[in-house]
Amino acid sequence: MAKKTGLMVSILALYALISAVSAQGWCAGQPACVTVCTVMCTVQYLVQSIGGTLVLLMFIYGGLKYVFSADDAGGRKQGKMTCIHAVIGGIIIVMATSLTALIAGIVSCPCQALIGAL
Repeated sequence: MAKKTGLMVSILALYALISAVSAQGWCAGQPACVTVCTVMCTVQYLVQSIGGTLVLLMFIYGGLKYVFSADDAGGRKQGKMTCIHAVIGGIIIVMATSLTALIAGIVSCPCQALIGAL
């Protein structure tokens, strides 16, 4: 129960921060805004590229472990669990990048232009 309460408080605090920032017109080309936008867009880009690659590699590793452990039930179980965890990790990465993109959109960060410059 305490974990759910803490999560809800965190989500509400994040929502309040985003609402306050967007309501004040904070991102009007100010240097601090450009720095925050650059960091957010860079984090989004890195999570997508590095995280996606790791998910793919772990899924392939789990699949190969599953296939080549035909006689070993424990090896097949480990391979299956590795694939399941890779899929869960992929879902978390998609959610994280979507949340970052949502925040960047609310704060009016031009991520496509910034990522194109990287």
